Amino acid sequence: MKILHKLNNSAAICTNSSSDSIIVIGKGITFGKKEGDEIDKSRIDKIYTNADQKITKLIEQIPDEYFEMATIIIRYAERKLEQPLADDAYFVISDHI
Repeated sequence: MKILHKLNNSAAICTNSSSDSIIVIGKGITFGKKEGDEIDKSRIDKIYTNADQKITKLIEQIPDEYFEMATIIIRYAERKLEQPLADDAYFVISDHI
């Protein structure tokens, strides 16, 4: 999975095996990386396959620290609840931090 565009240190627009554009999210997954680099699939927490421009713009506006804190909170909550949180949890939690 290659980076097409870095959104922040924890999110990027990438291409999947079908050459579709997707958004991937994970704590620090793009730190130190540039466009064209590969993403470590084991570090991906969430993949948005039908992401629109609204989601992309929203991710770009969230400070990296907020996004990373939201990722930590979501991982913890999912372990405790033993189920995944809603897709928009990253945005809702980041907005509340």
